[in-house]
Amino acid sequence: MARYLTEGAGAFFLVLTVCLTAVQQVPLAPLAVGSVLMIMVYMGAHVSGAHYNPVVSAALARAGKLERKEAGRYAAAQVAGALLAGLAARSLTGMAFVPRPGDGVSMPTALLAEALFAFGLVLVVLNVAADRRTEGNQYFGLAIGFMVMVAGFAAGDISGGVLNPAVAAGTSIASLLTGGSSGGLGNMFLYWVGPGFGALLALRVFRVQREDGPPVETESRRQGTSGAGDGTRRRMNMARLGLGLVLLAGCDRQADEPAPTAAQVQARPDATLRTDNEPTLSIGLAQGSDEYLFRGVTAARLSDGGVVAAVEGMHEVRRFGPDGQHLWTSGRQGEGPGEFGNVRLLTGCTSAQSIVAYDYRNDRVTVLDGNGNSIRHVRTLWDGAPVFEIRCAADQRFVVSSMGEDPSDSGPYRSDNSVGVAAIAGSDFAVETLRAGIRGAEGVYVAPDAGLSVIFPRTWGKDLEFVATDEGVWLGTGDSYELELLDWSGATVRRIRWNGPDLTVTDEHVEAHRDQMRQQYAESSAPDWEARFESRWDEEAKYLPSTFPSFSRVLLSDDGNLWVEHFHRPGAERREWVLFAPTGEWLRTVELPAQVVVQDAGADWVLARTTDELGVERIRLYALRDGSTT
Repeated sequence: MARYLTEGAGAFFLVLTVCLTAVQQVPLAPLAVGSVLMIMVYMGAHVSGAHYNPVVSAALARAGKLERKEAGRYAAAQVAGALLAGLAARSLTGMAFVPRPGDGVSMPTALLAEALFAFGLVLVVLNVAADRRTEGNQYFGLAIGFMVMVAGFAAGDISGGVLNPAVAAGTSIASLLTGGSSGGLGNMFLYWVGPGFGALLALRVFRVQREDGPPVETESRRQGTSGAGDGTRRRMNMARLGLGLVLLAGCDRQADEPAPTAAQVQARPDATLRTDNEPTLSIGLAQGSDEYLFRGVTAARLSDGGVVAAVEGMHEVRRFGPDGQHLWTSGRQGEGPGEFGNVRLLTGCTSAQSIVAYDYRNDRVTVLDGNGNSIRHVRTLWDGAPVFEIRCAADQRFVVSSMGEDPSDSGPYRSDNSVGVAAIAGSDFAVETLRAGIRGAEGVYVAPDAGLSVIFPRTWGKDLEFVATDEGVWLGTGDSYELELLDWSGATVRRIRWNGPDLTVTDEHVEAHRDQMRQQYAESSAPDWEARFESRWDEEAKYLPSTFPSFSRVLLSDDGNLWVEHFHRPGAERREWVLFAPTGEWLRTVELPAQVVVQDAGADWVLARTTDELGVERIRLYALRDGSTT
């Protein structure tokens, strides 16, 4: 409701200013309109994105950055605000304002003027507020406001310089309701089609500009400093803000916030949790019955104290009782019903009655009942392509990320990903985009050699991490110590920023990584292991980044808190997780042995996968205790 009220209020003051300056024939009316537009932008951006224009909302929906049903609701709120402004202006002045083309101006000429100035305005907005090359600038509002003013002065006597269907619809209906002329309704075609066409053309030109422009990688972005974690969000956010406010069509703009300050960045709290030395439950054997052998296990704890595990290397889902005894196994290798390619457990929506697994080789979600019977399969395709990552959300929905496009140049690259919310309708997997253009996984692309190209993950590469809550989706790119919460319309609700370890990769880190790799090759016992290691290391060292990711995983614990794992440095003896309340308050830090890989967590326990020196995997449950004084 707050978003719709904000859209209505912003449209109200915008249209009220248009009406009063027009009726009173204020000489500098375009300057007043541009000024109130900028004011309303900053008033409403953090709540609704500040569209104030049905064409903007429709363009965002078309671009996949706003749910279509939300676009309709935004438009209704905008027209309602414009209608109330038209009525208020009539009450204040005794006269109604209805936009129309200038005297003697033909409809094609007026239509061209609306389209041309909408094109210019939207192109300005996209370049100053949605392009990496101008990222972080503080002049975007001035550029947008001056462009609106220019359009008013230049096109006002030709087309009316409306550029916004809400202005035309609201004022025309207000005039009709108060006994005025109904002629404004005849110009609806002009004020809907003109701005819409200009905005679509600007979007197409902007895509070409981005594709052909110079590279935008900067040292601050590579190192994740100076607010670099805001980069993609700010580009998308400022675009929607500028476009919408400006009464035109456009791009995306979510709530933008100032760069982090010392007051906003949270310091490490005193409270620390650690595990007991011995687990309270251990499942797994070095040898013996297959039910207790694991290769690539993901697991979740059930409400009865039992455990469900998906074993990727053995293509099975297994359930164990609270005492660790095997209860059943479901699945085998294959592509048919009840079969798996590579299977992972989706912990957020797994319960004692319903177990949900994701098979990323067969691109599908499988639902099992509490006894291991397969009851549902759904292909997980987004616009015909496999999703990249998937997490559970409330109301039997999923949050997914896209694969991103393959690079064109050899060397390190970073994909641009989208995040969407998916619902299962019968056999369909319907995805609506929440946010596009997010920095995703870092990789290395080797150009085709004899027709064969290679893409592999970059060592210590940053990636998009996300997890769903009832309120929305927490996500972060690993560039800095920051997470952002999006609601289910894609709008920013809040951000978390905190102090973490230095991200700089040192010579000691590189040497520790080299030693680990060398040990792995040595253990292969191949006669030429040393030569193979040196050849591999020469290639590896070329692409090592200068900074680590800030974090590598996020998950939602059983008690509703947000767990974030700081990136584990090579050679470090412990893993470090930070715990945040749903409100974003940093509650405590959890320190775990390096071999403890968290799978699920609660207020006083963690369920983990451990691997011993012989490579034996086990599922273990540990109690958490206060470690602040030890």
